[in-house]
Amino acid sequence: MSDDYSNETRICNLLYKYLESEGYVILQLICPGAQAALSICYDSPKYNVKKTIFPDLIALYRQTIIIGEIKPKFSLADKAKLLDLFNSCNGSSKIKSLIERITKKEVQDFHINYVLVHGQKSSKIDPQITQIVLTEDNVYMH
Repeated sequence: MSDDYSNETRICNLLYKYLESEGYVILQLICPGAQAALSICYDSPKYNVKKTIFPDLIALYRQTIIIGEIKPKFSLADKAKLLDLFNSCNGSSKIKSLIERITKKEVQDFHINYVLVHGQKSSKIDPQITQIVLTEDNVYMH
């Protein structure tokens, strides 16, 4: 088993414990090697095509929808993927429609937070994206 695979599994386990303890409703949390069931199809402004993504994390917390990608370290590729969805003309409506189908709740007034989840404590704050940095002892949000 590769170190990245093991580290990503560790990050998933830490994230699960954190989300559960804080009262998040987890709709999808994908660990390495698992198959995602929920996807979002949207119009990509960067590539000018329809794209489908399978987020590693879909969760609800109060009036917020969390869409996230999980890696052992900060990932520029995952940042670009999340920003592409964020900048899409229909990404937000597609996400909210998916959440409404699953939960049978009205979520049109909910805020969407696009999040990179990783364990790289030395990562810099990036004003374009929210980060959840997990270590064995702490959870950092930037």
